[in-house]
Amino acid sequence: MSACDLVVAADQTRIGYPEVHRGLVAGLVLSLLNQQVGPRRTRELVLLGRWIDAPTACKWHLVNRVVPEAQLHAESLNLAAGVLQGGPVAIARTKQIMRELSGRPLAEDLENALHHHLRVRQSSEAQEGLAAYLNKREPSWWSAAQNPQTHDPQDAPA
Repeated sequence: MSACDLVVAADQTRIGYPEVHRGLVAGLVLSLLNQQVGPRRTRELVLLGRWIDAPTACKWHLVNRVVPEAQLHAESLNLAAGVLQGGPVAIARTKQIMRELSGRPLAEDLENALHHHLRVRQSSEAQEGLAAYLNKREPSWWSAAQNPQTHDPQDAPA
């Protein structure tokens, strides 16, 4: 969703980034999310891992429109038709300029995020978080941190 140009959400949609509750990081989405909603709301979304409703997502600029579910497909097609009325080269150049205005190249941001994501993904914390999620139980972060085989002391909280 964060990589989409335009997003239409059904009114009952909930959006969240619960990775921290699984011992993971939302690394690949952070750069885009930060550009869309700013650093303070990004931190709220990814550090708390809570879900927000569609109207809040629209207010925070995560989605462009919120419509009743029955209108979702039609509204999506309506937006797509509007984009298709523009010149393809002009649209492509506009999107390129928008990417360049964001600061660091997206490829750099994604490469950096992937590095951190892969590092965390291999940790005992991630293993514990995913196991807890699959077994429908609360994670035991303390026991995961005590596992010397997969715990990296450099990953201690700052």
